[in-house]
Amino acid sequence: MKREPITRRTMLKSASAVLALPTLEIMASAADNAAAAPPPARFAFFYVPFGVNTKTWFPVKTGDEHDFSPALEPLRPFKSDLTILGGLHHHRAGTGDHDVMDVHLTGTNYRHTGRNTQSFDQLLAERIGQRSYLKSLVLSTAGGIGGPGRTATMSFNRSGAAIGADKNPRTVFNKLFPPSEQAGRDALRDRLLQRTSILDALREETQSFMRPLGRSDRDKMTEYLTSIRDVERAIQIREQQLRQGTPAASAAELALHANSLGNMEQRQTYIRCMFDLIYLGFVADTTRVATYAISDEANGAFGNWSELCGTNTDWHGTAHRRGDPEQDGAKQTKIDRWLVEQFTYLVGRLKSTREGEKTLLDRCMLLYGSGNSRTHLHRNLPLVFAGGNAFNFRHGQFLTYVVRNRLEGEQGTESRGGAYRTLEEGSAPFANLFVTMARQTGIDLPAFADSTGPLAELAAG
Repeated sequence: MKREPITRRTMLKSASAVLALPTLEIMASAADNAAAAPPPARFAFFYVPFGVNTKTWFPVKTGDEHDFSPALEPLRPFKSDLTILGGLHHHRAGTGDHDVMDVHLTGTNYRHTGRNTQSFDQLLAERIGQRSYLKSLVLSTAGGIGGPGRTATMSFNRSGAAIGADKNPRTVFNKLFPPSEQAGRDALRDRLLQRTSILDALREETQSFMRPLGRSDRDKMTEYLTSIRDVERAIQIREQQLRQGTPAASAAELALHANSLGNMEQRQTYIRCMFDLIYLGFVADTTRVATYAISDEANGAFGNWSELCGTNTDWHGTAHRRGDPEQDGAKQTKIDRWLVEQFTYLVGRLKSTREGEKTLLDRCMLLYGSGNSRTHLHRNLPLVFAGGNAFNFRHGQFLTYVVRNRLEGEQGTESRGGAYRTLEEGSAPFANLFVTMARQTGIDLPAFADSTGPLAELAAG
């Protein structure tokens, strides 16, 4: 039986649910294939607070001869898919204390002007988000908005107002896969009690849809549906634990678990669940823009790392290098590397998913990093730019825009003895990366914040 071609916007629908579809081969044969648009670009931005241990983060050699540093070692298998960046910062942001997440995607000196401006992710959402179900996905572990200098979100609308971030995986899942009508929305509220799933509601439609598909499309649909089921199951397990309650002695642990704290296994499960939700949004083209603040600049949504680093390892305190610099530096490196391992998980998922002749990672641009190089130093930002090979980026490099400090003879020196001036005079605006990302994907963006042009070394043309 020959199946008629379907369009990219086709969805599976039932009386109570609607499900977006991943890119399938059968879509490539839709009417007027010659004029069919290529798969879209997606953008995701990830933030970690307090900076890093710069001694174990930045590679020693630059260009494509660089080797991976201890903190970035987990990313080694994806060298050809990413670029490590150093020496970028927002020259005019005027950040101080922990204001850096407020300006990470805006580049605005909001304390001087009294207001923030639109963040880069929301500019992208306006330009390309209208073509997907959700204009953008705004996530953070802390959740909500926070306050100036202690924001819980990277995203700011056209008026410069903070956009509240979602921290509950169930809320995010329901945004990605909503019911199609009011009856379905009512059923959604009863879903946990009835122990049903969006896939259960679409069982007949899914079976009917998959029956005529070719093997490749069937395999892709099966993988996609399994991913949805896995995310739902992880969310439901957490909610079931909360409903059952625990003995009084464990009440504190339960509260931490509900707020994404707890032991390292729970922490990893939570972060990877958020990554999985972004992955599902991208693979189904439900959204094309996402931000996720993995922690905030207050006390840190993941404040204590004793299980990973030893007794009384407070993240903020460790980042300030209190106590023995060697000991605290080693602890910070463990934190840096563990977080990079989680990011690598998402990179790997996107890399292993095909989309036409490319991988999904080739169609996605991921920016991971912090607004500090180390706490209170808002220069030489530690950044990793991954994905986007479909848009002609020159990956496999360590690009640094830090001028050598002649006095101390060390590239990227961060001592207070004049290094601030050296870094500011000899580095490139962080916003140049935003302009580069936009232009390589065909978005007309002459300038953003204090940009001076694209990063020519990153763009292949």
